[in-house]
Amino acid sequence: MIPKKDLEYFLSIDLDAHSRQSDLGEKNFDAAITPLKEIKGFLDEMVNIALALDDLPQQLLEELDVEMVKFNKVLADIKNYDLDRDNTGFGKRSEIIKKINEWLRSIYKFKNSQGHYVNLLNLYNTFKNLAQVDFDLTQKEARQVLTKLKEQRSESAKILKEQRNAAAEQTISDYSVLFEKEANKHSSLKLWPFQIGFAQLWFLGAVGLLVLFFAYFNDLNSLIPVDFGDSAVEVVVGNLITRLLVISLAIYVISFCFRQFSINLHLYTVNKHRQNVLESFRLFIETTGKEDPSIRTTLMLEVAKAIYEIGATGYLSGKNLSDNNPSIIELTKVIKE
Repeated sequence: MIPKKDLEYFLSIDLDAHSRQSDLGEKNFDAAITPLKEIKGFLDEMVNIALALDDLPQQLLEELDVEMVKFNKVLADIKNYDLDRDNTGFGKRSEIIKKINEWLRSIYKFKNSQGHYVNLLNLYNTFKNLAQVDFDLTQKEARQVLTKLKEQRSESAKILKEQRNAAAEQTISDYSVLFEKEANKHSSLKLWPFQIGFAQLWFLGAVGLLVLFFAYFNDLNSLIPVDFGDSAVEVVVGNLITRLLVISLAIYVISFCFRQFSINLHLYTVNKHRQNVLESFRLFIETTGKEDPSIRTTLMLEVAKAIYEIGATGYLSGKNLSDNNPSIIELTKVIKE
């Protein structure tokens, strides 16, 4: 195996620095630099592939090492060229340049001057093919990873959707139970052995007070006498005012009890309606299509209306009801649009 530092050193070779123009003058090796750059281009590509791929065959790396040694030998010949010993015809210089040009020409002819197949081009093609195979394998693996990620993403989205739906259904169920409890509290609170709520308690209180009022009404004159003949004017006026206050207070308390009875029946009806809406929502979704967003949005808007609108139940007059178009419904409409 070729050491990594040797491969990196080969890539760092600057051929222009080997022309020896500064010390040889007109007899420099500029004519050899151009073909050497072309040959080194082949070698550089193979070296880069060798650095990039870790599983290249050992025999292939050994062949690359042979070509790199051959190339370095040519550079050594240029470096060691002595102009003073080659001053008669400069045959040694010409021989080096000729050898480099023949090496380049033989690459493209596939055979050298002796008719032997050139190893460098075959080696180069082998490296390129292995690099392409590795690239294709990498692409295939990348596509497989991408496909797997897409499948996992789809599965995650499916699981998330199922969890979201389950959470929504659980929330609907929880709120349905909550509204049921609120409704029962106002009109169906179970007090053994009777089923009774706040509304019934207020009603019983109002009826009881009404009975007591009529029971004591006949005795009101004895309790607070008003005798215009025998009593002083101040006493008569005082007793009249006291009697009016007692009667007014009794009427107010009885009216208040009946009013609370109506309010609790109203709250019972509203919460029972909300419970029924939430319990029927899941049935509507199941029967009309879970995946249709328009249907789901429409149903959600109607559910919002049923929950947040305070409709008339008959127990309270319209002037006592709050605004029937709260901001939460407007927000639901905006989301729908």
